[in-house]
Amino acid sequence: MFEGLAWGALEEKQGWWYLVTEFVDFSSLSTPPSSTPQTLARKLAQLHTTPAPIPPGHTKPMFGFPVPTCCGSTVQENSFEESWAVFFATSRLGAIGRLARKREGGGGGGKGGNGDSLEDLIQRTAEKAVPRLLGPDTCTGMVPVVVHGDLWSGNMAVGRVVGREAEAEGGGGGGGGGGGGDVHPTGLIYDPSSVYAHHEYEHGIMRLFGGFDSPARFSWDEYFALCPKTSPEAEYDDRKKKKKKKKKKEEDKMLLPPLLKKDIL
Repeated sequence: MFEGLAWGALEEKQGWWYLVTEFVDFSSLSTPPSSTPQTLARKLAQLHTTPAPIPPGHTKPMFGFPVPTCCGSTVQENSFEESWAVFFATSRLGAIGRLARKREGGGGGGKGGNGDSLEDLIQRTAEKAVPRLLGPDTCTGMVPVVVHGDLWSGNMAVGRVVGREAEAEGGGGGGGGGGGGDVHPTGLIYDPSSVYAHHEYEHGIMRLFGGFDSPARFSWDEYFALCPKTSPEAEYDDRKKKKKKKKKKEEDKMLLPPLLKKDIL
């Protein structure tokens, strides 16, 4: 990964902010990642097995985030919740329904083929499918961790962090976040929409557009060896379908009904 070096508000232009990061050389995009121990799968597994920090005012890690974040141009609601099922139902699915209603002028996001509005489908999914698939009576050991939040293939590349050669020669650092571990071309991710979430939240969009299915780029076997699927593993595919992010309302309507047709209701 690469690090932020400086950030803050612009004095010359009110309401504008700046961010300065390490420089990443993407000139070798076709070069396979180096076969060092710090592969992208290993880095992501390390991120997904590190508990999120305890937010101020709480006594344990919580699902959510201290501030709103953005996925593209869509603002993500991030209030803190103790339950992942509650957070996902209210701050992700529910937020989609509220946004659809706002864009349709209070109409609930239009009608699907069976007459249900998008908002109706989301509400039924949140009330029935989410507790069944993600509730504490079904999934055990859910711990809030930091996730990228928008990890599709366009936010992943192979590159080299410029300037780390001197650190590596001097024996300074290694591993995922900094130091000499990224001297050679390696898998890098960027443009996050981070949140403290269940780690499987990441998997839906990773598999949605492809790019993470090539073993040369990302090894799911290596990842799961370090960050196992949540129990019950047999329902992993159903959980993953729920977490795929769709950018169009029509696609949302196609996604939600199959979940409702299962024996969840």
